[in-house]
Amino acid sequence: MEKYIKFAGLDADLENRLIQYISSHEKKINSLAEKCKKHGFSCLARRNDMMRLAVCIAYIKYTEEDYKQLGIDENILKETMSDIGIWCKNNDNKGLKNYPWIQNHLKAELFKIGRLQYQLFKCTYVTFDYSKLPFKKGEQTVFIHIPQGEPLLLSDCKDSLKMAKDFFATHLPAYKFNYFVCKSWLLYKDNHLFMKPSSNILQFQTLFEIAFTDHTDSYAIERIFGKKQFNKKQYAETTSLQKGAKEYMINGGKLGESFGYIPLSKI
Repeated sequence: MEKYIKFAGLDADLENRLIQYISSHEKKINSLAEKCKKHGFSCLARRNDMMRLAVCIAYIKYTEEDYKQLGIDENILKETMSDIGIWCKNNDNKGLKNYPWIQNHLKAELFKIGRLQYQLFKCTYVTFDYSKLPFKKGEQTVFIHIPQGEPLLLSDCKDSLKMAKDFFATHLPAYKFNYFVCKSWLLYKDNHLFMKPSSNILQFQTLFEIAFTDHTDSYAIERIFGKKQFNKKQYAETTSLQKGAKEYMINGGKLGESFGYIPLSKI
């Protein structure tokens, strides 16, 4: 368990509290981890955030077995599980609230490879405009996620995509796909109206063919400012991104998300 705790990349204080918590609840934690393995993670719905964290850490033993069967290096397991620490920080280090997201990592359906994360993703969303996509509804793809906490350098992203292409061909050859896809505020088509041309975000956009846009701004505001304010003038201006986005919105601009894709053949 100690190794798996280190994989999670927790803050020192939370790590110490977790170790104490596990020592007092070890039997229950292992029982719930086994239940998650057999029946899914719904049993964590009414648990407190520290128990959720402890159970997810305990579950990594099953993930490690899956990785070994797939021939995946332990370094990728460690990098993938480090997302647990990020989401604990987002929860003020009170434990893990967002276990529905972390279950993707634990079930070996999402992998961090270099700068980016890659999730097995069957395109069945009814909200997608498939008339603007080069593939049909129901087709298998790989969804790109951008974990927080590191600079979004174009060169790192390109390297990550190349590694991911090799990764899936080597370790998951039965999973056939032709496109990497992404829906994010980072791809929003109007970001150039308040960002500098040299922005890492705008450089990241150049990797994708942008297919369609959703003008819902809640996720962009959450990622840029933390939470939505009734009065736009109340938004922080600590970073250049915040300053630009705030001025843009005060002047009537809208934030949103766009959906983009990258043909596997182009990598």
